[in-house]
Amino acid sequence: MRWIAFRIMKATSTSLPFNPFRLVSVSCSTGRSASLALGPTLSNSRVTGWLGTYSLGMNQVVHFEIHADDPHRAIAFYTGAFGWTVEQMGSEDYWLATTTPQGGVGINGAIMRRRGPRPEIGAPIVGAVVTVQVEDVDAALTSCVKLGGHVALERVTIPNVGAVAYVHDTEANVLGIFQSVTP
Repeated sequence: MRWIAFRIMKATSTSLPFNPFRLVSVSCSTGRSASLALGPTLSNSRVTGWLGTYSLGMNQVVHFEIHADDPHRAIAFYTGAFGWTVEQMGSEDYWLATTTPQGGVGINGAIMRRRGPRPEIGAPIVGAVVTVQVEDVDAALTSCVKLGGHVALERVTIPNVGAVAYVHDTEANVLGIFQSVTP
């Protein structure tokens, strides 16, 4: 089976949110790797080489944004709860969040200043819910609460899948916490 993996890292533009990405490494099943930059949008990015031409990021989630009234408070929450690395992008109210180690599986995202009213806790969700995989749902839930989050839904066991819980982060966003039955 042929496969290709890629990792999105640092920002190359401050014209947000249009193209804050740069591809720094690509590897494939043959063991070859290279570095290159993405095109103007993820949907127009292509890699030509070892195994042919591949489209990157087509119909795949490649980035997320967490909106925050107080980005520094949100950064403290996410770095404390999950060990993410966060770096401000220039002087923008936009911080890139690295959630996976170099070469790891997953996506990275950002924390940005909210442009509008804060959602009310308990109101219907408007937007997507980011879910973080953890080793221990109960420990992660406890950590989130200690860091200022609030339980939105206690732990629920999903047979043959794992366990999930939901919290409101410090910015009233809903966040999923998932523990797989197979680590």
